[in-house]
Amino acid sequence: STQAGCPLDCKFCATASMGFLRNLTSGEIIDLVLQAKALAGKRITNLVYMGMGEPLLNYVEVMKSAEIFTSGFEIAARRITISTAGWTPGIRRMADENRKVKLAISLHTLDEHARRELMPITKKFPLDDLLDSAYYYYKKTKRRVTFEYILFDAWNDRLEDVNALVKLARRIPCKVNIIPFHSIAAT
Repeated sequence: STQAGCPLDCKFCATASMGFLRNLTSGEIIDLVLQAKALAGKRITNLVYMGMGEPLLNYVEVMKSAEIFTSGFEIAARRITISTAGWTPGIRRMADENRKVKLAISLHTLDEHARRELMPITKKFPLDDLLDSAYYYYKKTKRRVTFEYILFDAWNDRLEDVNALVKLARRIPCKVNIIPFHSIAAT
């Protein structure tokens, strides 16, 4: 987690119901990993900034913590992934700064209208801008982007969706991480 709450209001995310409280400090982010290490009882070797919050909206503290993990915790940068809902200025900044950590983008559909409904950030950063930023990142860093794709039954799992992903993979060297949907509805 990189924030207490989140301002992005993605419709599939439980954190969205909390609203946004504040950014975490790099020390708080590191403490989360220390607590996970204590619970696991072993060394942490891989990290994904994919908990609560949008990491690229807390860029300075996130990158400060990543630098500490690579130096003080001896976690290789290639084993650290920053996941974003599509904050394109942060993606471009990561590329321009040649950050060694990996980039993952929560994509979930290549249909602009559907993505806008699911992820309101698309209103600010349309899908074409996001994909241009992903390509920019790849061209600057020569590192493949991972696109995260939650499968929603009869919404983004049709043949046309698969074909769109194949077309994307031909344009931008990438990995696609298929994620099963877990409802956040109260039971």
